[in-house]
Order: sequence, then C-alpha cells, then structure tokens
Amino acid sequence: MNKKWYNLNYFDKKNWLLDNIEKLDISNNAKLLLILVIFLEEKNIIINQNLLANKLSISLKELDSLLEDLITKGLVNIKINNGLIFDLSKLFETDFNLYNNISDDIVKIYEKEKVKPITRYDLEKLDELIKYYPKSSIIKAFQIAAARKQFNLSYIETILINEKKS
Repeated sequence: MNKKWYNLNYFDKKNWLLDNIEKLDISNNAKLLLILVIFLEEKNIIINQNLLANKLSISLKELDSLLEDLITKGLVNIKINNGLIFDLSKLFETDFNLYNNISDDIVKIYEKEKVKPITRYDLEKLDELIKYYPKSSIIKAFQIAAARKQFNLSYIETILINEKKS
C-alpha cells in the first residue's frame, strides 16, 4: 500500500500548511489551531482540550467552536483515546493534491546526494520531472550530477533534457 504524500517521512506538514494557509477558508484562530496540533503531534505530546485552549489563550467554548468549524468543513476528524487524536488527512487532500508522483526512494537518493533535507521547491521540481521522465532516467541523472559534483535540480534537468535529445 502506498503512503499518501503527506505521510512520507520527508514531508514537513507545518511548512506545507504555512505555504498554503491563505487557501484555507477558516478563521485565523482555526489556522493557528491546526499549526499547534501538528506541532504537538510532532513532539508526541498528548493533546487535550485544556492544553489547546491554554496554548491558544481562548476559552473551552471558543475551542469547541473552532473544532466544530474544522470538522464541519471536513478538514479534520477527531477521535478520543487517551487525549484527542487528530486525523488531518482531509486537510492535506482538500483542494491541493501535490507531489503524488514522487516515490520515497527518489527522495532518499536525492537527500543522500544533496546532504540536506528536501525543500518544498525540490519537491515541486521533482514532481514535475517525474511527470516527464522515467524514474530510471532520473536516478541515472542523479548519479551523473553527483559524480560531477554538480548536484542541483537545474543541472539534473539539463542532463535529462540532453539524454532525451540523444
């Protein structure tokens, strides 16, 4: 079973949300709540209503209203099991289906050669390359660029274009 792009180990949910936050038709407090939930989940902190209300400096009634709005708009599902468990999959699937073509092995090879975490720009560019070139060609271009110590996506794309011409 393929993992969804937003559950892959290289994907930064907070950065994605911040990059796309203006596209969400929700209040600023609801946006802040989503960022807080992602942050707390990354820190493996058990989430409860009191914690969220305190962190956001709002009442429990206001928090309930925010949660109801997010659920009603289909952006989150919440389960209760030793705290609140947030399912944010609908948030990431709503309106923006990005990076569906990128496989985890391509990213691992890319990050290994580049020696730094993948950025949003890198993901967008890789997604574009994968639409036009076979995976084997991209991996071969990674190897050529690494051997020439020119490992950047512009150079990799040039290698792919030249390979396609020949």
